[in-house]
Amino acid sequence: MKLIRFYPLLLTALLQVLPLARVALTDSLPSAPGASILFKWAAGAIALLGGLHAVVGASAVVGINSPTLTTMPNMTITNGLISSNRFTLTQVFTVDHWTATPLPPGLALNATSGRITGTPTNFLGTMTMVVMAFEGSTALNGATVSTNIFITAVSKPILTNQPVSVTNSTGGTASFNVVAGGTGPLQYQWFSIIAAVTNPVGGTTTNPLLTLPNLTAGQAGSYFAVITNLYGRATSSIATLTISGGTPPAFTAHPADVTAFVGRPAAFSTAATGTAPVSFQWRKDGTNLVNETATNLVLAAVSTNDAGTYDVVASNVTGTNTCLAATLTVVERPLLRVLGLQGQNELMSLPVMPNLTYAIEFATSAAGPWTTLTNLPPVAVATNLTIPDGITTNTARFYRVRSP
Repeated sequence: MKLIRFYPLLLTALLQVLPLARVALTDSLPSAPGASILFKWAAGAIALLGGLHAVVGASAVVGINSPTLTTMPNMTITNGLISSNRFTLTQVFTVDHWTATPLPPGLALNATSGRITGTPTNFLGTMTMVVMAFEGSTALNGATVSTNIFITAVSKPILTNQPVSVTNSTGGTASFNVVAGGTGPLQYQWFSIIAAVTNPVGGTTTNPLLTLPNLTAGQAGSYFAVITNLYGRATSSIATLTISGGTPPAFTAHPADVTAFVGRPAAFSTAATGTAPVSFQWRKDGTNLVNETATNLVLAAVSTNDAGTYDVVASNVTGTNTCLAATLTVVERPLLRVLGLQGQNELMSLPVMPNLTYAIEFATSAAGPWTTLTNLPPVAVATNLTIPDGITTNTARFYRVRSP
């Protein structure tokens, strides 16, 4: 190719010199009219060619130096997979060397062949690479052409966190998890190996977490995950599930409904069996009560804000269980009213609430001692009772009502 370029350059030099030769030779030739005219016509023609070269000769040289770089389409490379791509020219000149910058990590350019090879690593996303072809050793002594290539880097799944072996009891809940990177979306499929047989666990999902509730002895074995995307797959290490004997919590006693007066105590209690240790957490209206983790719950002095639904959650290594809920009803203190005499009996009125017992007491002094006049049994619904005192003497008396 370099020899081909030499001949146009030689012609260029001759065409530039010939106009000068025409002037010099014309002055020194004999004055024979015929020969002089013929030579002048010949020299004039050559000079005309020289003038034309002055106009178009440069564009011919530029044409030689202006090939078009034809590349592979915009590149997509995959981390961890071998890549090989080569550059070519539509107008071939002898390429002395190629450059490509910047190169994605893990790839290398053969400067002679124009081929990029290697295994890309640690690069995801996009970048622009500038490719240049040189006819000479530099752009100063030969043709040069360059182009931009848009590179998209993708990756097959890459596991960063492996599943961890767990031990749990029959009836409990076990879970395995993996963490993976790579070009999304990622799909996860878990498998079990039980009695040397491999089976999928559930279906393909985008959730990396595997949860196994209500464990049985037959689920003991090995578990692993296969993560896939459009560019490949990755298989996790194997984690082991060990099932130990044990029973989840079971309630043998549930809390009962309580009705209490404002300012009075209220208490709930429960009992549960199961693999020890069994822990308890009391809740009011579904919200955990701070530091209430015993089998019984005591509210020292209730207010109307304490009214609601109470339950307890029992837990052990095999799982959790929740008792039946109980209701706390908080009422104002009873007000005993004296209605007046009916014959020799003093009549009193008392509003009573369901499921509560009341005691009417009397004394001849506000300081006591107090004597029980009557005990009122629980009623099914709230009502207002009229109570005679049954005392026929004319002694001044004080009355009060008492409820547990």
